[in-house]
Amino acid sequence: MDCTCRAVARLSQYKAFPMDDYYRTERSAYLGQLQQATRSRDIHTILHVWKNIPSRLQEDETLFIEVIQGLMSIGEANRAEDMLYRQINHQWNEKLIYLYGLLEVIPKSISVAAAAG
Repeated sequence: MDCTCRAVARLSQYKAFPMDDYYRTERSAYLGQLQQATRSRDIHTILHVWKNIPSRLQEDETLFIEVIQGLMSIGEANRAEDMLYRQINHQWNEKLIYLYGLLEVIPKSISVAAAAG
C-alpha cells in the first residue's frame, strides 16, 4: 500500500471526514496506484497492487477495468480473460462483455498442447 492509501486509511480510523468522502478518496487513491502500476508495464507490479486493494473495491467497475486494460496492454490477455470470465459470471456487465470481446487470447487447448510439446 502506498503512502496515499495509508494516509486515507488513517483518516478513516480518526473519522476525519464523512464516510462517503472517505470511500470516494480511497477509491481515487487506489485508482491512481493502479494507473501508476499499469504505466510501469510490469505484470508483478500490476498484480501486487491489485491484490492489495480491498476486496470491496476490487468489485468497483472502474478499478476492475483499469487492471484488465493494464493486463491487456502488456500482452497478458489470458490472465485478463480469466479475471473477466469470473467477474462476468459473478455480475453481468456490458462494459466487461465488450472488453472480453477485445481480448486476443490463445485458447487453453492450444496452449496446453504447445506446453506438452
